[in-house]
Amino acid sequence: EFLLELAQFYEIVVFTDEPPTYADPILTKLDPHKAIAYRLYRSDTQYHHGKHVRDLSKLNRDLDHVLMISAKPEAWEFQPENTLKLRAWEGTPGDTGLIDLLPFLQFMATRRIRD
Repeated sequence: EFLLELAQFYEIVVFTDEPPTYADPILTKLDPHKAIAYRLYRSDTQYHHGKHVRDLSKLNRDLDHVLMISAKPEAWEFQPENTLKLRAWEGTPGDTGLIDLLPFLQFMATRRIRD
């Protein structure tokens, strides 16, 4: 639901520190309607001080229009100002962190917030 709703407004990129052999089967199950525009993997991260960091500047997009959603501090080390920082998902059924973000993300997209 989250991916389908946001795909109406955003170019969705999954940027994981996992290899494609691990991530692809999971992403295929999560996204049967192909809302995810691009998939980036461990090989696309930058290994920095023992951590796989996502360098958003490598996306070839204006960073004023890039938003990362992550629960991993090592993911946003290079561009923390572009990140909505979540608590880690514990697998509990009542965790609605992503769904709770929908109204905010829809507002941002429909109001064309500049940065």
